[in-house]
Amino acid sequence: MDPIREGMTGSMVEDVQDRLASLDYEIDETERSASEFGSSTANAVARFRIEHGLSISAEVDLPCWSVLVDECYQMGDRTLYLRLPNFHGNDVRCLQNALNVLGFSCGEADGYYGPHTEGAVKLFQENVGMLADGIAFADTFDAIERLRHVWAGKPAQGPHPMSGMSFARAALVLDEVAVALTAEDPISRNVAGRIWNIARAMSDDTGLRLVDSTADALPTDRAVIVLAVTPRPAVSSVANVTMADDGDLALRLRTALEARMAEVEADALDGFTLRYEPTDITFATDEERTAQLALDAVVAEALKGWRQRHPEALLLFEGTPQYFSDVEAAALCDYLVVRCLDAESVYDFGMRARRMCGVAGLPTDRFVWLVSAVPPASTDTTGYLLDESGASVRALGALAEWMLRPEEFGKAAVGIMDVQYDYYNSTMIYRYTKEAIETLNPSPKN
Repeated sequence: MDPIREGMTGSMVEDVQDRLASLDYEIDETERSASEFGSSTANAVARFRIEHGLSISAEVDLPCWSVLVDECYQMGDRTLYLRLPNFHGNDVRCLQNALNVLGFSCGEADGYYGPHTEGAVKLFQENVGMLADGIAFADTFDAIERLRHVWAGKPAQGPHPMSGMSFARAALVLDEVAVALTAEDPISRNVAGRIWNIARAMSDDTGLRLVDSTADALPTDRAVIVLAVTPRPAVSSVANVTMADDGDLALRLRTALEARMAEVEADALDGFTLRYEPTDITFATDEERTAQLALDAVVAEALKGWRQRHPEALLLFEGTPQYFSDVEAAALCDYLVVRCLDAESVYDFGMRARRMCGVAGLPTDRFVWLVSAVPPASTDTTGYLLDESGASVRALGALAEWMLRPEEFGKAAVGIMDVQYDYYNSTMIYRYTKEAIETLNPSPKN
């Protein structure tokens, strides 16, 4: 393009002035109304160039125009996805800053939508219950915007997984360095394939090659990388590099919970169900125990926050409350929904219930015991339990009868997973669901 300089008038000058004004550069109103590139416009252009690392000038040449367009993008103005060349601009940088604060690290916010930013978008989408495709579309921006109170105006706490150079541009190093990549097992081969795809997305001239084994490496390869899910023997001529677990899981969980709760509150729904399945940490390592307690703290904070904001609304905890470390938070829930889908028999079901109800502090009169309806044309044991005689019976009916047995603990309700299955039996009238209801609440007989 020909440079836009002082003395010119017209639509191109007007466009430059509008963009500079949107970035808070001062331009004389007389010049703007006449679309005239005057002295105040020239001063604004000169300042913009200096502040964005461009050569000193008061003209808008192609490099200046490109940077000016980039800086005027606002988050949500366009759909962002991984491509070559990468999308770049202020909207990408704003997205990276928001994700970094929320715990989904993009590395340093360099304004380039590279593979690491795509990965962070996928993690965010997965955590808020969206299709994790790495494409930042309107729904993704809406979910981030609902969390503005969390990230707006706050710096992302480092360290970030990457240095100051973006992953996308760092990958171009492979244009000059030959590296062979292989893997020892199916999971690692899948990861190797994804790494190679990312490298190819960055450059058609990448020096990264996929090979079947180390024997296929070439003498010109500077390195041979072997991926594996288990470490190599300690006594080995091959260097081991172990990748640590992601330390941002608790922060990502908090982000996901806040996003979902914000949606429920915006839709004015009757309540909130939080599904969380902590595990028994009695024999866990110190590292495992610390990790789970961190997640427990996030869940407890969410439960207590919801109850404080909505004292009359329903609050359900679904999962394994017997392993949840904050009994006080669990006691705030109206119901504790317990999945027993893998119980083999009525006896097994009853023993699990007794052990669970033996946990001190849990409100045993609030347990909802959850089983599955029988799928149409089921070929497995889904929806069935073995009774005392060893016969296979429908779990729904057996659970209804079990609910009527006297126990040392209370029984609040029966829950049914996939109740629609019961519609598709031969009568298509929810036959077995109605039988269970009749068992629990017999109707008067005429």
